[in-house]
Amino acid sequence: MEYYSNYSFQIEDVKIRVTMVSYRKFRQILPMHCHGENIYEIHYVAGGRGTVILDSVSYGIEEGTLYVTGPNVFHEQIPDKDNPVTEFGLYLHVDSPRPQGTIMSAFCKEVRWVGRGRKELRHFMQQIILEHKRKDLGWEKKIPFLLAEFLIDCVRSYGSSLPQTDELPQPDETFFTHEIREENAQLVMDEMFLYEYREICLEGLAERLGFSVRQTQRFIRKIYHKSFSEKKREARMLAAVTMLSHTKMKITDISDNLGYSSVEHFSHAFSQYYGKSPREFRK
Repeated sequence: MEYYSNYSFQIEDVKIRVTMVSYRKFRQILPMHCHGENIYEIHYVAGGRGTVILDSVSYGIEEGTLYVTGPNVFHEQIPDKDNPVTEFGLYLHVDSPRPQGTIMSAFCKEVRWVGRGRKELRHFMQQIILEHKRKDLGWEKKIPFLLAEFLIDCVRSYGSSLPQTDELPQPDETFFTHEIREENAQLVMDEMFLYEYREICLEGLAERLGFSVRQTQRFIRKIYHKSFSEKKREARMLAAVTMLSHTKMKITDISDNLGYSSVEHFSHAFSQYYGKSPREFRK
């Protein structure tokens, strides 16, 4: 589950908008994907274990692991079957691509980073969750400060880290259920291409965003430098690679899962995109 938010804060000369905060257990593979300019994702593993692949390099992840992905970094996450990953995640829009301050320069420079998170990260994660759960006086004002402290300790983790094992609420805790607003449009598009690649259509995407079809086409071109059909094809092909690489699904089932009318149609599309058939790729 994703929880949309509209929190923002400033560190040094940079305004950061937090358009999504999530706390959930990943029982299924998160397919390979990447995000557009000025978008960063922070992933802090609160429990479980699995594998994350960043630009074709695999890393084992477990409780206390922190990994950060920046613009145009392809990444996917494969949870352990018996002990799936519980993750606290932030989806950030950084308004300045070339910050001048020490903290944000260090953050924006590391478009891909994996390591141990400082022990303070777990504390701030817990405080953010509990503030929203309890809704004590001033909770909406306090959370942006906690988010800023969380980000700062992520940057500090690049130099050193200490593990911690405090108990937390269950990961299906519901919070950050604000309505989607225009500033969340890029997040909504990313999520639809990531999870709804089977049925997504231009008209449906435009309706979800509250844009006209023409506005949506222009927005897709601006963010991804691709047409809608090109972006949908990319999303389906990346999902196909994940299923072929990390599952034992039959190719006919993968074809159906991706929304192709026949396995022949899927095989032809895959071969055109990657230069080899799905069967050859899997081998």
